[in-house]
Amino acid sequence: MEISGFKEALKSREENGVKVSTISTDRHPQIVKELRVSNPEKHHKFDPWHVAKGVYKKLAIVAKRKDCEGLGEWIPSIVNHLWWSAQTCEGDAEVLKEKWVSLIYHVTSRHDWPGNRHYHRCAHEPLDEQSERRKLWLSPESEAHNALVRTVKDKRLLKDLDHLTKCIHTTTLEGYHSMFLKYLPKRINFGYDVMVHASMLAALDHNNANRERRHLEIYKRAKVKVSTQLFANCNMNVINTVVSSVVIFIQTVYYTHNFYTTDTYIIQQILEVM
Repeated sequence: MEISGFKEALKSREENGVKVSTISTDRHPQIVKELRVSNPEKHHKFDPWHVAKGVYKKLAIVAKRKDCEGLGEWIPSIVNHLWWSAQTCEGDAEVLKEKWVSLIYHVTSRHDWPGNRHYHRCAHEPLDEQSERRKLWLSPESEAHNALVRTVKDKRLLKDLDHLTKCIHTTTLEGYHSMFLKYLPKRINFGYDVMVHASMLAALDHNNANRERRHLEIYKRAKVKVSTQLFANCNMNVINTVVSSVVIFIQTVYYTHNFYTTDTYIIQQILEVM
């Protein structure tokens, strides 16, 4: 399902004249293969949030073991270190990997090491004696440390780091998916026409919410009253056309046809919103 939707979406964008040079996704193996085989000219990047989430889950499972209890307190810092490594690698995958792997030394209170090509010591300021005592350092070669080393040096994870060099987020898309579920909840099946028109409403609602959020942020920063139009820099003709199309469709289906129960439900919900 996901790979089919991805292919169709990419094809639709390119047929409409959109030049796609870089694509950011989660770590879906079929999409990774599709881009590698069929679109090698495109840069494929991962959203760091998805990679960090995977690391967090692995470490959380290991930390529940009795002999790895000390590892749990390090997990938030380890996830932050992954984000920092991606944000500061300046597009160099080798630098990113060296920074990421360096944490296996830091957690043992060792802050410089030989052998790397680019990154040889921790970037933080030297720790004072009080900070050194307060930290719950892991003992080298302890079970907790060995488990961390296995996770950090996991072959698939290190290979995936090649896709983190631009640190491209899919946060906006995830926000749209949340808005999408408001109109099309997963627990209910809908007809194709309802899916299309409800998706249009979700897109309009999402875009409008983002505009409101941006104006609110401007207001907070400036600390003065900001007067602006909600749909500034937006083609109102397009919005009016889409909304009119959705309204006509809903009225036609709801009042003149016997539709499936689930489709009637979503139509009622949309009419209430309007």
